[in-house]
Amino acid sequence: MYKVQIPSLAPGEKIPLVISTAYVDCLIPYPAIVAQDAKQYLLYSGEKYTPTLYPTLKQKTKIKSSSIKISVADGRMSGMIESYTQGEPNIDGQPDPTKSGTTLTYGPYGEIPPTTTDIPKIKIHYEYTTPITYVEHLERDIEVSHWGSNLAIEERYKLTNHAAK
Repeated sequence: MYKVQIPSLAPGEKIPLVISTAYVDCLIPYPAIVAQDAKQYLLYSGEKYTPTLYPTLKQKTKIKSSSIKISVADGRMSGMIESYTQGEPNIDGQPDPTKSGTTLTYGPYGEIPPTTTDIPKIKIHYEYTTPITYVEHLERDIEVSHWGSNLAIEERYKLTNHAAK
């Protein structure tokens, strides 16, 4: 949940609010084990829209990835996306989600009551051909020399690949 301080508004006045988020550890290799020469796919699971403490008149969710390729010319997606959650048409009568470039847009959805907890889930299953770097352990030593006016930083990482085995 987010709590946002909004300036005083006159009765009937509206203000647009954009919330950008970045998620970590929300992707899993699917399938978890693949042949060495096979394509690797990831599965993203999330919510169709963001819950808020306020009544929401209109909300949409955009999911953008440089690795998701969508063909707009013929309305079909290229081989990069295996599947994604589809729903009823949104309040504009468009298919849900709409596709444009590397972006899937869910919504807009209207009239979402405050503190809604029953939010529909979405899943996107797509090809991802690079390693998934994960820092399992990080040590950082910072030495400040008051005499020599310098700074020394030493870092030790334990990196692993969290891609399909």
